[in-house]
Amino acid sequence: KGIADYLTIDAVAKYKLGFPMGVFELLDYTGIDVNYYVSKSLEESGIKSPCSVLFEEKVKKNELGVKSGKGFYSYPAPGKYSKPEIPKELADKLDPVLIIALGVNEASRLFRQGIVSKEDIDLGVKLGLGFPKGIFQYADELGIDNVVKAINSLSVEEPDRLLLDMVNEGKLGV
Repeated sequence: KGIADYLTIDAVAKYKLGFPMGVFELLDYTGIDVNYYVSKSLEESGIKSPCSVLFEEKVKKNELGVKSGKGFYSYPAPGKYSKPEIPKELADKLDPVLIIALGVNEASRLFRQGIVSKEDIDLGVKLGLGFPKGIFQYADELGIDNVVKAINSLSVEEPDRLLLDMVNEGKLGV
């Protein structure tokens, strides 16, 4: 969307949201090609994936992340990970709700459809992604209304009905 560069996004993820790695740092670590093929698979099943063009460009340049020695960040050698320098002062340049909103939306959809409980979703992001808090806790702290506004501003998908109902009922979080 051009709202922020990868360094700013990673600074907000690490220093404002407390994630163990920046979003793009994690993409480099897991492999940009892996994320590209997941994005393509999601698109084939009808789920919009706005990052696939960005990932496709990196894959075409063989900038796959740690495995190739270069992705969004540069590494000492292919397969050699070193923690990238992410300037802390960039963390104030972007609202953290823009990073977490689409995850909250997907979690809300999964909960609303009865696929998984709120508790299991929050436990999953803590244990599986290393988040210091559950995704619904982030939503409560950042404000459900702010999450809905962020989803609308990103124009990638519609806010989940559960979130819209909460806003309409004045249930905006803590």
